[in-house]
Amino acid sequence: MITEKTEQKRPRNGCHDRWNAFMCSGASYTSNDIPICPTTAIEPPHDIITWTEAREIYKRALKNGEKHFWYDAFVCCYQDDYKFDGPTGIWQSGNNALNLLRHFSGVITPDYSTYQDFPIPIKLYNTYRMRATGYWLGVNGINVINNVRWGTEESYNYCFDGIQQNSMVAIGTTGGNPKNLLTGSVLRAESMK
Repeated sequence: MITEKTEQKRPRNGCHDRWNAFMCSGASYTSNDIPICPTTAIEPPHDIITWTEAREIYKRALKNGEKHFWYDAFVCCYQDDYKFDGPTGIWQSGNNALNLLRHFSGVITPDYSTYQDFPIPIKLYNTYRMRATGYWLGVNGINVINNVRWGTEESYNYCFDGIQQNSMVAIGTTGGNPKNLLTGSVLRAESMK
């Protein structure tokens, strides 16, 4: 079931958008309140690099005065969360991340951790953040492929939440090499129900 959320026109005085509600402006939601994130990439990536590699390429290009450079690779976050989810990362500094990602072919939505021993609300929240970030990047012109991660059996109920059926997805594997995605882990999402 898809629901529409109503936007609050103006935040109350003194309030800050700590939950990045702005990322979901205009989004539709699943019955679990996960934003629907359409895959906007047309074909699988030719190359994949990590967020850390993308930041280094970006910094080096700016240092060399190359403000309009282009790098033909999708950026993934298949690495420890603190490397892409800190104070200057995708969630907390979304506009800075957007400026960086505009120089690359696209992004695989962030792989916020959903470890098997995490409480279910944290796993749902991180699934929400994957879709919210991807939705927002897609609305802002970035090619997006949704990341999917599951763990224990209960995660089968929401790991594909917010992803349109038959769309291209990337499967996150703990400790896996992102280069392995190029050999078959970018697939079409099928309903698991």
